[in-house]
Amino acid sequence: MKVAGIIAEYNPFHKGHQYHIEETRKQTGADYVIAVMSGDYVQRGEPAIADKYMRTRMALSGGVDLVIEMPVIYATASAEYFATAGIGILDRLGCVDYLSFGSEWADVEDYSSYATLFLEEPEEYRQILQEQLKRGKSFPEARAFTAGKLLFDSKPETAVEFLKEPNHILGLEYIKALRRRNSSIQPITVKRKGNHYHEKILAEEYSSATSIRRELYQYYSRNKENKIFSNKNNEKMTVTINGGGPIGTMMAVTRGDGHIKGFVGDPHVHYTYNDTGHLAVGVAVGTQGTLQVIRDMGLKEPFCGTVPLQTGEIGDDFSYYFMASEQTPSVVSVGVLVDETNEILSSGGFIIQLLPEATEEDISYIEEKIKDFPAVSSLIHEGKTPEEILKMLFEDVEITDHQDLFFTCDCSREKMINALSTIGKQELQSMIDEDHGCEITCQFCNTKYQFSEEELQNLINRL
Repeated sequence: MKVAGIIAEYNPFHKGHQYHIEETRKQTGADYVIAVMSGDYVQRGEPAIADKYMRTRMALSGGVDLVIEMPVIYATASAEYFATAGIGILDRLGCVDYLSFGSEWADVEDYSSYATLFLEEPEEYRQILQEQLKRGKSFPEARAFTAGKLLFDSKPETAVEFLKEPNHILGLEYIKALRRRNSSIQPITVKRKGNHYHEKILAEEYSSATSIRRELYQYYSRNKENKIFSNKNNEKMTVTINGGGPIGTMMAVTRGDGHIKGFVGDPHVHYTYNDTGHLAVGVAVGTQGTLQVIRDMGLKEPFCGTVPLQTGEIGDDFSYYFMASEQTPSVVSVGVLVDETNEILSSGGFIIQLLPEATEEDISYIEEKIKDFPAVSSLIHEGKTPEEILKMLFEDVEITDHQDLFFTCDCSREKMINALSTIGKQELQSMIDEDHGCEITCQFCNTKYQFSEEELQNLINRL
């Protein structure tokens, strides 16, 4: 008996997925196909287009014999964690002979040298990578350049072309995960048929999941009675960064209506400069930690995407997050300008994300513009508005919307009481015995809340 495994989102299941299953059976002679599938939330940080039960029925109808749900913490994480979890589940089953994954054009052998390089990280690799990062390249760009220089006789464009494809990024992580587990599962690839991964236009035969979702969204948008984004102002996003550096934990919370709040663990960290003359943000942030994005759209559960920090430089790490977790090539430019007393003079940033239909000319244009573009913090300090900065980047631009931002804190005495109720009776009693009450300071707005012995005792009685 032969068993083949597939790791997928099926968001939604379509004809290309059915072709993948059929081709997997043909190449492996598998008697059974097992799919490890994301649940109600998917890797790009959004709810799936259909719930997991409907997508399971679609997969079973399309030729899968068994569907196993991937835990949401891994299904919404970066490509590395997504792949590691999927491989781990298949390997622990003890009956899977093959792993089949889609590829734009590459064979399994094409992944081998990349996997070896990224797993071993020899000294030469680390040196070139750091050099490219110091020159201002994002982590994905620097990594691709380094791989191309070492693997293809100083032809970085070969690796850049390979590593810009989401299917190749996932495939590489699958190979790395198999090697780390010393798994006996044999990987195979099935060449993609029909539309490109990011193609937004429906094809006659094999449409991409992106184009199918786009058509569904447009349909519902045209029909007000079926509108799916009816609570946008109440949507909330939380970004948390903790790299183990002296600045400690950083957190920012924003709502769809522009209300924001945030804090850093230690706002009094003194800055240093790197070799390029810019603030060495990575020194303050650290690199031994994670960047986490939680989006709450008012559904049953919020969903979370987490990636390990690469450099501690906020722009680099967000670029990596967009590529690894959402698989969207992005340019992230952020900056802060401070004076000699550590007072912030200006700060800000922008994100440019490539749409699926972006051409190589578009990419070259953006790269050329960004290469010598002034520091965004300096532009803001000079009085440039976001609209003016945007028009410096793109001559022909239409601004379709804008959102003012406001600091607001929703802390309250009731919320602090709820927080106190989570620490347990013993700790509350210690506050009464030792301190005769307690004081809680909101980390976002510094409002202080005093609680008497009597209030703490009443809380203990209710627990």
